[in-house]
Amino acid sequence: MKNKNRRPTAMVAPKPEAAETLHPVTELAELSGLSRAHLAGLCRAKGWAEGKQVTAAEFTSAMDAFENRPMGGGRI
Repeated sequence: MKNKNRRPTAMVAPKPEAAETLHPVTELAELSGLSRAHLAGLCRAKGWAEGKQVTAAEFTSAMDAFENRPMGGGRI
């Protein structure tokens, strides 16, 4: 008979890789030379709130998708 009170062990989050370091979106925007208005549009399109942290690769991908979206395209 299985113990019903036993907690599942699969709920443990995996450790992030060293290359997948998270950075604040504002910091990545400054490093890439993104204007505040452009960053505000990107955050609005992605649904990112203040203090959001992402990897550099995810930020670059989101920025490329934002810059190449159709006019009035909504969320990316």
